[in-house]
Amino acid sequence: MTEKRWIDAAKESLRTLKYRRQAVISMKQMLEAADDPDIKERLRFTESSVEAANRALESLSGDQAEVLRDFFIERERGYMDAMQRKYGCAQSTIYRMKNDALRAYSMAMFGSDE
Repeated sequence: MTEKRWIDAAKESLRTLKYRRQAVISMKQMLEAADDPDIKERLRFTESSVEAANRALESLSGDQAEVLRDFFIERERGYMDAMQRKYGCAQSTIYRMKNDALRAYSMAMFGSDE
C-alpha cells in the first residue's frame, strides 16, 4: 500500500471515530432491549476499531494527538482560526503539524508508512 493510501485510510479512521464511538453507545443500549447476535457482532467489530484508533492516538505525543482531535475528530466551524489561536502559529504550520501527526497516526494504526 502506498503512503497516500495509508494516509487516506488514517484520515477516514479519524473522521469517523466520533461516530463510531456514538455507535458503540447506541448498540449497547439496543442490546439491553434485545439480545440480538447480529448487534453483538457489529458491536464487537465497532468496539475493536474504536479501541485501535484510541490506542494509536494514545501512542502519539500530546500535541500530535491534540492536533488530530482538533482537525478531524472534534472539528467545528472556524476550526482553523481556533487552531491558529490555540497553537499560536500560521495556517501553513497547522497543516504541517497535521500532516506530521497523520503520518505518525498512520504508522501506529497500520504499521507502515510505505
